[in-house]
Amino acid sequence: MAERPYLAGYADRLTARAGEVVTVMAAAHATLRADVQLVRLGACDATGQVREQVVADLGEAVVRPQVTRPGSCVVVEGAARRWPAGAFAAACALMPTRLGRRQALFAQDDGTSRWWLGLDAEGRVLAEANGPGGACSARTGAPLVAGAWYAVAARFDPAGGLAVEAQPLPASASWRVAPSSAVVATRAESSAPAPLDGLLEAPLAIAASLDGSPAAWTECLDGKLEAPTLAAGPLDEALLAAVAGDLEALGGRLLARWDFEEALAGGCASGVAVPARPDPSLEGRLVNTPMLAVTGHAWDGREQDFRLAPRQYGAIHFHSDDLDDCRWEETLRVELPTDLPSGAYAVRLAGEGLVERVPVFVRPRGAPSADLLVLVPTASYLAYANDHPVSDGQLCQAVAGATPVLYEDDLVLHEHREWGLSCYDVHLDGSGVAYSSRLRPLLNMRPTHRYHIGPWQLPADLNLLSWLDAEGIPYDVATDEDLELEGTRLLAPYRAVVSGTHPEYYSTRMLDALEGYLDGGGRLVYIGANGYYWRIAFDRERPHVIEVRRGHAGSRAWDSAPGEVHLAFTGELGGMWRHLGRPPQRLTGVGYACQGFDVSGYYRRLPDSYDERVAFIFAGVEGETFGHAGAIGGGAVGQELDRYDASLGSPPDALVLATSEGLDESYRRCVEEIPFTVAGTSALLDPDARADVVYLVKPGGGAVFSTGSIAWCGALEHDGAIARITRNVLARFLDPAPLP
Repeated sequence: MAERPYLAGYADRLTARAGEVVTVMAAAHATLRADVQLVRLGACDATGQVREQVVADLGEAVVRPQVTRPGSCVVVEGAARRWPAGAFAAACALMPTRLGRRQALFAQDDGTSRWWLGLDAEGRVLAEANGPGGACSARTGAPLVAGAWYAVAARFDPAGGLAVEAQPLPASASWRVAPSSAVVATRAESSAPAPLDGLLEAPLAIAASLDGSPAAWTECLDGKLEAPTLAAGPLDEALLAAVAGDLEALGGRLLARWDFEEALAGGCASGVAVPARPDPSLEGRLVNTPMLAVTGHAWDGREQDFRLAPRQYGAIHFHSDDLDDCRWEETLRVELPTDLPSGAYAVRLAGEGLVERVPVFVRPRGAPSADLLVLVPTASYLAYANDHPVSDGQLCQAVAGATPVLYEDDLVLHEHREWGLSCYDVHLDGSGVAYSSRLRPLLNMRPTHRYHIGPWQLPADLNLLSWLDAEGIPYDVATDEDLELEGTRLLAPYRAVVSGTHPEYYSTRMLDALEGYLDGGGRLVYIGANGYYWRIAFDRERPHVIEVRRGHAGSRAWDSAPGEVHLAFTGELGGMWRHLGRPPQRLTGVGYACQGFDVSGYYRRLPDSYDERVAFIFAGVEGETFGHAGAIGGGAVGQELDRYDASLGSPPDALVLATSEGLDESYRRCVEEIPFTVAGTSALLDPDARADVVYLVKPGGGAVFSTGSIAWCGALEHDGAIARITRNVLARFLDPAPLP
């Protein structure tokens, strides 16, 4: 079948200031010429027409096919050095998680000679050595069992040949499978001399092999690997004991050891360095962000926090489909005009009937240019980036109660899974995807993208930005990454802040900043739902990468493995903010209640809406109900909904202004509130499956207006009452006079 045509790209940043340079990396199925423009983004209608304004014509760019290399590993470039001559051995602790293909544990190749230790397609341990003098190999007879821990080792001896061995390590809580007769010791030898004088003067790969360059890796491992060790001399009990934890058993034979738990020595992992001993110059470099802070072979289940039992968390979980950077070559650079107004923009490439829009959110060059800040929820964009539940079918079909509708971008993304996964996907070995990065094409972060449920994330948020532009309400934009880096300092100059429609993923620093802003008198329009729900972390050294640990509760696509709920990037306990003592109800007055992806409902006013303190909100609004029309499901109450609940932290003095009606059976109560599977959890029968509009004033003078619905912004241009209420709230929140 012919490859589906595509034109895709990404930028070196999601946020930039006017006057800065943005670098764009693009690729296509075949070499083509694309016209390039800088455009200001607006909403996209149901026909696929984007309301975009051309800011500058940037000429033409040649876009070529580009190679993406998924798969994580460790590369030790310092291994290109002179080693002691003679026999050596390589060993590690290994828990394979996906068999059925050839995958490497160690590999070194200097272009003339090569040695390799790994698993063959049947899961047997295989060692190979090749050189000018010939080739030899040794392969165990019994395959390894996925989910069991082994000490795996190989000897490469110029005189005595090759030997390989796999010894089951004692069963522990970290084993994924029960001990059985299939988990056995296995050994093999080849008497042919290894055609090597010893270790090679070449970069070393751990959990992969290199394809002629430290920048080209292949045969990546699916599994956990711990204590990779190089030693002089034989494969013996001392070497196996060193892998199991007794490094002193090797005496003076140790050549190199990478203790992965040392990457967590500061209580968290940041960046890509993997310390080595005895020579620090053998430090390794992590490629494509494999998962650290995972249980090793010695984990006994008594401690869930890797910081308190570091020796039990000495493993890294590698995946053949990890990706944190496509590493494409630069296609063009765009210098943003110095007078470019803040807003959502894109570098638009168009050629041969294909169009790509690479988003960039532009901040003012200097001081804020408006009193209103739109905080674009880019961390949530990244969590959903390139998610496959639509094309994979099961999850989306279940939550929607209907067959998903696939669009062209879904099909392109399905064919190019090498562009990375979302935190709603699972790896090929079945483990959850905990990391996401912006350094890759993010095809669902485009104004034209639609789920079967309608606009979602950026396409939904563009409804808000287009409406603000049409209303002539000045605003600046900033992103979650900006908030993570700058904290409350980012928010302080603004009289009011508007959230996006779905600010679901928040780091501690982000949440601290928003709470501090409100405590200091700031005003927040929370114009979405299911916000402030999951704790995440940014890598301090690489803020383009975020981390999610789901835990074992909440509306989730996968569960964290036992003992692996703490975030590697910060050491914090992951999961839901609600379970971490900082529920969204306390911040905004509402919190996640239910979801449904069929038709949208509307609101009915409640007695609190007639309180004189909120007369400004409903000025000019007639009738008892509102929100009957919208671009998302035909109403203003849809997709995911938040409700007021004092028992969960909603302030008792908050005013509940309206509540939802018109929802159907597809709206089901959130799973964290259902201890047992019972009937009657849909909006038709469950009074807690609803959305509430809430207004509250904080003790320090700050205020929050919460809509309780993701679909609110989709109604701004379709329902006069929704537009009027939003306009009224923004006008009053931007007025410096104290709120009642």
